[in-house]
Amino acid sequence: MILVKKLHEDAKIPAQSHIDDACFDLFALEDTNIGMSTTKVRLGIAMEIPQGYEGVVRPRSSSFAKKNLNIHLGTIDSGYRGELMVLVSYIKPPFSIDIPLYTVKKGESIAQIAFRKVPRFVMVETDKLSDSSRGEGGFGSTDFIDFIKRGDSPEVAKLPEHEYPTTMGTATGSDIDQCVNCYQRRGFGSPHCFASRWSL
Repeated sequence: MILVKKLHEDAKIPAQSHIDDACFDLFALEDTNIGMSTTKVRLGIAMEIPQGYEGVVRPRSSSFAKKNLNIHLGTIDSGYRGELMVLVSYIKPPFSIDIPLYTVKKGESIAQIAFRKVPRFVMVETDKLSDSSRGEGGFGSTDFIDFIKRGDSPEVAKLPEHEYPTTMGTATGSDIDQCVNCYQRRGFGSPHCFASRWSL
């Protein structure tokens, strides 16, 4: 059971559209204009989440698909008793000039909340961590490798070690290393090399 308190008479209690839905819809308290910068959308409610659980605010499927809205993920701790709000920003489609910004209407279902059990851990300082296959790789370090190598491909398995088929012929280990280094510097936002030259 989740206790919900209305902080405004026009607020709406979170609700499920279907009995087997995983989340409860969250409704805007008032009309709110959304721009490119992040805006707080008031919900006009507070809730008491049972200890040992958290509330996870996340977007609805229609948020981006139909409204071009970015609903920021949020965590509601069980001890929080203040007003719930949703952080929203407008995602302007590329090369569009005349598309207007969005206005969240009063009573509109703007986001959804799920409730999840929170495991409890104790932090222990140490000088050594166990080894793992990933090691210190992070920030998308595996994305490009997986894309190039396709370890489950029978065609790749037949090739000599460090050689991989591409649309431009067979890439050698040095080619891969060079492209990976470039990819790691630029990030996935610059796909000019690996999306065209090195596509399998």
